[in-house]
Amino acid sequence: MSWTRPAVIILLAGLLVRVVWLFTPAGYPDADEAVFGLMALHIQQGREYPLFCWGAHYAGALVSY
Repeated sequence: MSWTRPAVIILLAGLLVRVVWLFTPAGYPDADEAVFGLMALHIQQGREYPLFCWGAHYAGALVSY
């Protein structure tokens, strides 16, 4: 399989970029990202199934799903 080696290299490079990004100040979630994360947590726990983002009746909750 000639495609597995490049695929593994790309995946490892992406993982490395994510880990480096996580430990920089830019990697910390801001308020909007925290809201989507909390929405995702509530969806996972089965507590809520929102159609719109909390506090904004124009933004969908697709990211949280």
